[in-house]
Amino acid sequence: MTMFTKPTSKKEKVTISVDADLLQVVDSFVEVSKKSGLSRSSVIERALHLWKQQVRDTFDAQYYEHNKEALADESWTAITTEAAKHIWKE
Repeated sequence: MTMFTKPTSKKEKVTISVDADLLQVVDSFVEVSKKSGLSRSSVIERALHLWKQQVRDTFDAQYYEHNKEALADESWTAITTEAAKHIWKE
């Protein structure tokens, strides 16, 4: 599986405006990687996936920072440990 694996979900077409210099970087990358089947769309889609993950990571960090006292409680640790066992069981 490569970094630019094509997702199997339905695609929606959108139109965006992008800084010309940034688009040139994308186009250069696509041109160099042409043999791997990359396109502008696949590069931009991957960038959006990375952005989404960054937003989630930021939210998680804020959540844990805001709730660090409650999360330090031993009973909370026991509850979440048991829940994790059920979620991650084989």
